[in-house]
Amino acid sequence: MHIFLLLTTLFLGPSRLLANPGKTDRCFSEHLRDAIALNTERRPLYAAGSGGKSERLSGLLVASERVALIAAVALEALEGPLREGGIYILCEDLVPMSLTPAFTTGMRPLDQNGYDPAVTKPVHQDLLEAWHVGGYPQLRRTSEDWLRDIGSASPYHCMVRHLLESIARAAALAPEQVERAALSGKRALATSVIDAFLYAQIKFILLGYTFDNLAAPIQAEGLPIICGDVPPISVPSGLP
Repeated sequence: MHIFLLLTTLFLGPSRLLANPGKTDRCFSEHLRDAIALNTERRPLYAAGSGGKSERLSGLLVASERVALIAAVALEALEGPLREGGIYILCEDLVPMSLTPAFTTGMRPLDQNGYDPAVTKPVHQDLLEAWHVGGYPQLRRTSEDWLRDIGSASPYHCMVRHLLESIARAAALAPEQVERAALSGKRALATSVIDAFLYAQIKFILLGYTFDNLAAPIQAEGLPIICGDVPPISVPSGLP
């Protein structure tokens, strides 16, 4: 259900390599295709290590990424006029999947009694309220606060953590991106692209709860599903 909300949120508006080195007009869709390929490749490895218990989660991960891919193409189309002026919001916000750690089964088994699904339940509403009250800076700060709180409370919740890192990064970059776009009269368009990307990720946390619930018993056995399948995301420092 929530994945269709993601689609609706992003569906606001042929891909070619542009002249800007290292940036393309399809950073979001390429990111998702890389994630689909990685999760498809690792699916049988996790299934073998978990006695098949990971199959449902792996299937849901790939299915959600395939649906999100449709929305990504729509958002890339909306961003088009910005890229013509050299502003690549989605490329700047996303971290390459190539930075994802190599597959391993060597994760330390976790205490499943230490997994509390209630830890992250207030996250998505808290983020929406912070954004409404304090804009991008407050959204960034609240995301980072949650990352610290979850990190000190539990080694689980890897999907929600991943989304929080991505939201914090996008919110940190947003003010400068909007100002650059304003120089060419495209402030409103840049804001639309940024807001759609952020809002979709915040709402996707609702599905992230389900992924983390399914992943917990598998992670407890020492298989780093999700935790080891996403790249580390840095949040630029020195920003408000």
